[in-house]
Amino acid sequence: MRYREAYQLIDAALHKAEIGFPVTEVLKATFFDQEVENIGLRVVKKSIMQSFTASGKEFVLTDSKRTNKIYKVEIEDGTGATKSVPFVDDSVMFFNTDEDTIANLAFSVRTDATSGSMSAGTRANPCAITAASHGLDTGDFVIFSEVVGLDHDTTGVNALNGKRLAITKVDDNSFTVAVNTSSGYGGNATAGKWQEDTLKIVFNKTPSASSTAIRVFYYARPEPKTDNTSRVDLPGQLVPCAIHRTVAQILNLDGNLQLGSGHRGLAKALESEYMGTDRAREAMPDLVSMPLQDFVNK
Repeated sequence: MRYREAYQLIDAALHKAEIGFPVTEVLKATFFDQEVENIGLRVVKKSIMQSFTASGKEFVLTDSKRTNKIYKVEIEDGTGATKSVPFVDDSVMFFNTDEDTIANLAFSVRTDATSGSMSAGTRANPCAITAASHGLDTGDFVIFSEVVGLDHDTTGVNALNGKRLAITKVDDNSFTVAVNTSSGYGGNATAGKWQEDTLKIVFNKTPSASSTAIRVFYYARPEPKTDNTSRVDLPGQLVPCAIHRTVAQILNLDGNLQLGSGHRGLAKALESEYMGTDRAREAMPDLVSMPLQDFVNK
């Protein structure tokens, strides 16, 4: 199903509810798109691996679907053997300690979170952002908010607001993002804010010279929406869950808690049904040890 059809089904579900405020395209997109991401992370748990050359101590997760739900990091040596690297909370890492005194390799997860303002955003491909002294590097990610301008002529959806995008540094005062705003959008952006959201794993010491590769495994977000014709990146059985949860959110805003509760209950039932069928024979060693899996799944 595409986002466009999902929004139409939301309209149909709300048609008889006589909502006391206008349900705009932006409002539907805000709730529905967030529910798609929540369900994808909570229920689907799509696994992704990113590989790095073992050089240095910091490695940025560049995939647009990346999350901090990292469940395994492994390192490979020159013989092809691999070993898992344990996680250590960033608060107890000693980064300025002499590496020769650190016996065991470990990693932590860190998010760079600088922020700043933008004074312009152009109608171009790619969209060029003017942001004085931004301090960002190519490959860093930012989330935009409060952007004035660059609203779509038809849907009114802003090209940048709420989106997490990788940047390409042009110079100290400008960068570009891979969004095509060359046509279909109103005037150039004249103001806005950005928040850095660069996720990286950081080792407590430089991997040994014999290390050849590092692999990071994590649960990923669903494929991001490009426009309303994009496919909703959820199994078909779960798309109605996102629709019902969105309807419930809007009904709750209008004070219709009873009807909203019914839609939320339907969403929970559909999720439970999906879990029961999709994971009927899936081993879950984090919950039950392997010798007991057959007893639980029968």
